[in-house]
Amino acid sequence: MARLNSTDNIIRRADALVRSTGTRDLERIAEALGIIVMDVNFEKQKGLYKVILRNRFIFIKSDLSEVMRRIVLLHEIGHDQLHRHLDDVFQEFQIFDMSRNVMEYEANLFATDRPAGRGDPRIHPQRL
Repeated sequence: MARLNSTDNIIRRADALVRSTGTRDLERIAEALGIIVMDVNFEKQKGLYKVILRNRFIFIKSDLSEVMRRIVLLHEIGHDQLHRHLDDVFQEFQIFDMSRNVMEYEANLFATDRPAGRGDPRIHPQRL
C-alpha cells in the first residue's frame, strides 16, 4: 500500500501536537486546533472528519462508550493533521479497516501513537 506519510512523520506530528497543546486531553486538543466536535446520531458510522466552508468538524456517534469515543476522536484528529490538505471527501470506512485505504491506515497509526498511547505503539484503552 502506498503511503502518504512515513511512520516517522506521523509519530513526529503526534508528538508535536501534544507538545504544542500541552495536553493529552483529546477534547482540549480538538478545541486548541479549532476543530468543532459534534455528537450526532449515526446509525453505524462511528466518526467523520469534514471541512465545511473552511471550518473543521468532527462528527462523532453520540452513543459510543467513553473509550471508543476517545479512539474515534483521536482517529479523526489524525485525519485533520495528516490529510486535511488533500481536500478529499472522507468516505465511511471501518475505523480499523486499514487494508483498503491509505488515509484510514495513517489515521489509525496516528491514533495508536503518542497523543493517547503515551509512546506505546498499540492502543491501550485503559490509558486513554
